[in-house]
Amino acid sequence: MSTELALFDHAKEALAAAVRFDEVQSIRSAAEQAKAYARIARDRKMMADAQEIIARAERKLGIMLRQAKGDGLLSQGGRPSAERSNVSEPETGADEEPVFDNTPFTLSDIGVDKKLSSRAQRSAEMADDEFEAAVTAKREQTLSADAAVVSPPKVHRAPAAPKAPVVKSLGEEEWHRFAFSVIALSMASDRVSSEAILLMAESRGIVELDGDTIDFTPEAMKAMGPLGEIALRAIEGDFENTPEGSGTAREASGGQPLPSNGDIGDLQHGTQSAPRPHPSEPLSTEEADVIIRAGYMADPPASVSSLADAIGRPCNKAYVRNRARVMKISDPENQRSAASAFATALNASRKAGDA
Repeated sequence: MSTELALFDHAKEALAAAVRFDEVQSIRSAAEQAKAYARIARDRKMMADAQEIIARAERKLGIMLRQAKGDGLLSQGGRPSAERSNVSEPETGADEEPVFDNTPFTLSDIGVDKKLSSRAQRSAEMADDEFEAAVTAKREQTLSADAAVVSPPKVHRAPAAPKAPVVKSLGEEEWHRFAFSVIALSMASDRVSSEAILLMAESRGIVELDGDTIDFTPEAMKAMGPLGEIALRAIEGDFENTPEGSGTAREASGGQPLPSNGDIGDLQHGTQSAPRPHPSEPLSTEEADVIIRAGYMADPPASVSSLADAIGRPCNKAYVRNRARVMKISDPENQRSAASAFATALNASRKAGDA
């Protein structure tokens, strides 16, 4: 403690005796280093001493700057050469009031930035008793137990979470089509549909559950049109052999009676008039693949023309054959011819568009 007190008193004496800018700056820099060390060591006494020396050095610097400005020695612009600078030259006059020669200098010549100059000159403008009171208050605050020796950590706010994109809900008919396709694909693949899918379908009015019996509702069959009939063929293999066929089949055929033997082949091949479910736009590739796969898996398989009509592409049978080739559900010997036919049709379509 006695050593620290001796250093503090020596710094105050050296500051009082300083008559050059570089001397004041050297004392202030040493105090800044002591302040940084005190923060690391959490030494409140050293911190208070260093802060007081810094405050007194800045006040002394402000007094010297105001005097130099009043004498016209502090230049407001430009940078004099080293030969014309009087910062390092001896001064004349008494020790308390140094007198420089008539060579002007700038703040950069003495290593003072504008912020330090402004702060120092504001401190120099204060009355002696006002300045001493401010130094004493700052010292008591630093020595108090409640004062923080180190600066509190900066609070970094986490960036706001991006807003979730707005998802447009499907319309009633689009939802029926989607749910029907999911159920048909699931049942066609393993004959067993998961409980979650069935419950979803029942809640949306797609199916009716009665124990182990699963029946598509008339509303769902109406929404799907002939697509529902093709899916049922893939699921069940065939329909009940009744003179009029099942009620579900009648819904799929648009209310038209089926042939007496229950065969719906004529319906699939277009001799009966079935409403198209998508009169405006063809199905997407994902939706079309479900229908094409179900049609090819039916026994007997649905005709290519009926599948093309069902997916909204009545004049593009090559598209159906190509999708079957891509999904590898057609006969291997037909895949090469399907690819060739699709390429030919695509090239003809492009030429027609260019024309």
